[in-house]
Amino acid sequence: MNRSLFALHRWLGLLAGVFLLLIGLSGSILIYHDSMDRWLNPALYHIEPYGSRLSLDSMYGIVYQKYSENFSSLSLDIPANAEEVYEFTLTEPQENYHTRRRYIVDIHPYSGTILREGYCDEISTSFIHWVMYFHNSFHYGRIGMLIVSLVSVTIFLSMITGLLVYGKNILNVLMFRIPLRQKSGTRLYRSIHLYVAVWALLFNVIVFFTGFWMMKATFTPDAWKLDEQRQKTRLSVSLDSCLAKSRELLLGFIPDYIAIPLMQGDFIEIDGNMTHTTRLMYGDASRVVFDPQSGEVMEATDITQAPFPENLVAVVWPLHIGNYGGDGIKILYVIGGLMPGILSISGFMLWWKRKRLYAAFRR
Repeated sequence: MNRSLFALHRWLGLLAGVFLLLIGLSGSILIYHDSMDRWLNPALYHIEPYGSRLSLDSMYGIVYQKYSENFSSLSLDIPANAEEVYEFTLTEPQENYHTRRRYIVDIHPYSGTILREGYCDEISTSFIHWVMYFHNSFHYGRIGMLIVSLVSVTIFLSMITGLLVYGKNILNVLMFRIPLRQKSGTRLYRSIHLYVAVWALLFNVIVFFTGFWMMKATFTPDAWKLDEQRQKTRLSVSLDSCLAKSRELLLGFIPDYIAIPLMQGDFIEIDGNMTHTTRLMYGDASRVVFDPQSGEVMEATDITQAPFPENLVAVVWPLHIGNYGGDGIKILYVIGGLMPGILSISGFMLWWKRKRLYAAFRR
């Protein structure tokens, strides 16, 4: 039984190893994605205010007129302060399973000048955006998202089989009773693998489960339906009015994202967080939805008022990226993101050393 479990654990690790390394490394980079993008592109985040800012409707008009033809959806990240650009993201229709490109347009909030634009799968456009979409799909559309989802499942199975095989060593690892000194070869890699696996267990459970939860729709039939031809639509209502209305409907609402329809049948959705809650629930789970033609309110949800366990959806994103704490939490997430890579490397070296020993023994 143990031998079969060990074989299953080994092959699960080998199959997911390279993907673990890539997902973990890119995830660690993204913990500080805001700070890194600010450092790499200071001109986008230190705009000298002058006059009055353009309305959302004016900026929407600029983007719609110039870019809407080849895209099926549009979204806007609302900046945190008056010195930052407004970033629009346009998404191509789902015409195949291996690609769905996104295009960003960063607009000067006072002059309407386009300060940055380009496809997110081109690293020259934005390093951070490139890493972001590499992390969740390897820039390979639905197939890439499915691979990432399957890696999450594989990791869970690997953790379960690892617990069954090495569970008796957990206490010794936690008490540091397994020395690393005076060890080499197979024993050294086994000890490293054990220490990293045990100490990173809770972190890996949280991060990979929340990652899987956000990607679980990939396993539904709807995720694999290609977009049908639909007529374009242009807003008949004011985005500025909708934004103001959302704040009136949900007292304490902090909107930070707007989904703007480009196709008939879609709605305006304003997502954000509530001031009267913990940062652990800052997962953009509160929202107000409007009809894009009449301005009628279709839905208004304050996630803090939702019953348990529905309100747990708000903690998924913060738990996945660590934005609920300060630098201490973020540094733990950066280190934790590197652990899957260390596990995959130490696991591979353990397998390789044993394979060579077995080959030498047979000779």
